[in-house]
Amino acid sequence: MNNLQICDNLKRLRKKAKLSREEIGEVCEVNPATYYRWERGEAKIPLEATIKLSEYYSVSIDEMIGIEKNQEKVINISSFLSTTDKHSGLINLISQLPQNEESKDLVNDFKEMLEIEVKRHLDKAKQA
Repeated sequence: MNNLQICDNLKRLRKKAKLSREEIGEVCEVNPATYYRWERGEAKIPLEATIKLSEYYSVSIDEMIGIEKNQEKVINISSFLSTTDKHSGLINLISQLPQNEESKDLVNDFKEMLEIEVKRHLDKAKQA
């Protein structure tokens, strides 16, 4: 995974949906210039925007940020969220991710994203 892949994916998904930068900027609640900088790799896309876009395009975070799935070992967030012990599930999930220098930031971002998703899931469960 590299920044160029993320930029290419942002542009590819937007064009596939036949949206302008203005339209997708509204989805992300940013101005078109900000979105343009994300597509060009001039600014880092915030995690919250990555989540919004993945939900909007109905793609996984992995696809959104350009992680190629290993056919033998695919991490399923839905099954993780349905486990009873959320913290050990998170540790297990993180332990499955690559831990080299290139992926350190990605692993930390992914951990942060999962913590947000767990909180969202727990909040929904409390409301039910």
